[in-house]
Amino acid sequence: MKNYKCVACGMLVGEDNTAWLKDEPYHVGCMPNQYEEAQPGSVSSGTMRDRDLIPCFMDLLVRLGHKDDRIREIEEAIEAHVEWEEGEGTGHDYYGTDESSYDLEWLFDALDEYAPEGHYFGAHPGDGADYGFWGEDES
Repeated sequence: MKNYKCVACGMLVGEDNTAWLKDEPYHVGCMPNQYEEAQPGSVSSGTMRDRDLIPCFMDLLVRLGHKDDRIREIEEAIEAHVEWEEGEGTGHDYYGTDESSYDLEWLFDALDEYAPEGHYFGAHPGDGADYGFWGEDES
């Protein structure tokens, strides 16, 4: 799958999350008036690995319209990790480090700000590997 660099936020995005405006690639969430609203329910399930959760949560934040330099910093850390895994560049192992743990914690907090009224963002009370927006009465 081919990746494109969003002209608005600078994130690398896959073909399925790329929208085009005047022949320039945009992350779907960066398109004007294209922001989603958080919906109750699962966002990611079946994994607790930071290498799965961080990209998923970052993508959701952008689709929700979140603008923050921290997203770009996390994206750069992931890019450096990919280069490191491929034996290129001067990157380092990002996943499983304190850095990725802090970033994941930040993503949880940022997504919680978008939770629908009466909901929170986090793990489902009955399934610790199911992350999403859950009703406060479910906890």
